[in-house]
Amino acid sequence: MSSPTDDHGDIPSSLPGAVAASAAASATAATRDEDAACLRLGVMDSDKVEVLMIAEAAALLAKREADHQKLGHTYSLDVVNGLFRPAMTYCTRFDRIQNKTAVLAVRESFDARASELGLHPFEVAQLVNLMPADVR
Repeated sequence: MSSPTDDHGDIPSSLPGAVAASAAASATAATRDEDAACLRLGVMDSDKVEVLMIAEAAALLAKREADHQKLGHTYSLDVVNGLFRPAMTYCTRFDRIQNKTAVLAVRESFDARASELGLHPFEVAQLVNLMPADVR
């Protein structure tokens, strides 16, 4: 059974009013302001946000899951927001760099060349995720 939605599409109306309104406004602004082709990346435009490669996201998710199990929590991490398992599955499927040392070396290598090549951090992450044979 799906939850009822309000006038803003897929925002559940069961959310408290202020949260639902904020989520709807953010969703509307995001679709209007984001365009990866033009490097308008919404909240990722901020210098405070670090763009992760899939390998880095996979490592963070694996650590979160290990910490969760170590603490003895019996509930699934998906209870928190429903996105943990799909995100972990995606990262596991597309993670091409399995070695932590290699992940760090790739990050350092691309970060060093990014400014020289005029690449945005988002572009760097996408290039690493594609795993091209060389920089060209």
